[in-house]
Amino acid sequence: MAVDPNAAEENARLRELWSYDIVDSEPDPRLDAIVQLAATICHAPIGAVSLVDADRLWFKAKVGLTADEIPREQSFCGCVVTAAAPLIVDNAADDSRFSDGPLVCGPLHIGAYIGFPLISPAGQVLGSLCVLDTKPHTWSELEQLALEVLADQVIAHLELRRSNAELLRVWEDLREVETRTMTGRQDDQRRIAAELHDGLGQDLTGMSLLLKAVRTQCAEPAIRTELQKIEQLMRGAIDTCRRLAREQTAFGFVHGNLRESLQHYLKGMNEISNVKCDLRWPDRVVLLDRAVEYNLYRIAQEAVTNAVRHSGAKRINVCVEVCGEILRLQIEDDGTGLREGNMSEGVGLETMRYRAITIGGRLELTSLSPTGLRVSCEMPLPKGAVRRVAARRSRQQTRPV
Repeated sequence: MAVDPNAAEENARLRELWSYDIVDSEPDPRLDAIVQLAATICHAPIGAVSLVDADRLWFKAKVGLTADEIPREQSFCGCVVTAAAPLIVDNAADDSRFSDGPLVCGPLHIGAYIGFPLISPAGQVLGSLCVLDTKPHTWSELEQLALEVLADQVIAHLELRRSNAELLRVWEDLREVETRTMTGRQDDQRRIAAELHDGLGQDLTGMSLLLKAVRTQCAEPAIRTELQKIEQLMRGAIDTCRRLAREQTAFGFVHGNLRESLQHYLKGMNEISNVKCDLRWPDRVVLLDRAVEYNLYRIAQEAVTNAVRHSGAKRINVCVEVCGEILRLQIEDDGTGLREGNMSEGVGLETMRYRAITIGGRLELTSLSPTGLRVSCEMPLPKGAVRRVAARRSRQQTRPV
């Protein structure tokens, strides 16, 4: 079957137009401003950004028009798309292509038209930036140049809009993947904790009891001494196994309750280390965005773990608060901080920065005086991401938890 080349070209053009996901979208103040500027420069009462669909012209931005769309047939902008070139009509009544058309003979009484094609980077014409007058109008070179430049600005804005939409889709996909990964990590941590405590831990405990029984029954002092050393090593292995199991369970994240998750984590750190960890939640906010609360939790975990293991901290304070339209997570410790380069390099810092960027935030590290480090993550509050819970007494809002 023969293929109509014109039909194929039009289908390619329509696919390109639809890829912008802009037809029938909400008004755009930036494009409205461009259209108003174009009409003002050209001293004309009507202007528009028209997108040419299969059988209609839809106005993304307009001035001097009340209709949202008109039929594509016999339209000025339809000719711009067909020719992929500017269309300049000084006197529409004398132009046989349009003199009998509804735009000239109808209520608008269009007398003159100038339109420049909106050409995508792929070379497809999406529509036009046009200006219309209700009387004949000789379009000057300055007006033509201005309209050509503004048409390029329209395309640049549409490209930026499409890129932002694509980034948002990728962002949502990444968040979905991270959510699934997060669930998998929690399951793995629970499984590892159970195997350490109930599996390996119990086996080591049984072996330790057996060694003790053999030692008490052994008559050779030298062998008893060696068995006692092995028993001490075994008890150390049991303690390590239990500590690792407790760490795994302490790292659990509870969706829908960041406060509880942090409280549980810090309680576990208090039990397995010599560091005093406190949590403060002045505003008692409840985060409703899973990705936000999970990444904040992981930032806090990484900062606390680093302070405990590498900076020699003796006290760590974690605080989550809302200041105006900003959500802030802060972790302060009294360790060596940045002075010995503990956080200047490494995967931990890059991971925290990545997590902050993922939720639209910013990570900052600040040295404290005389010693210590503050890790701060600030982010604008996403719409619907936070629900405030009023405290019964004001002093409840600042006490450690």
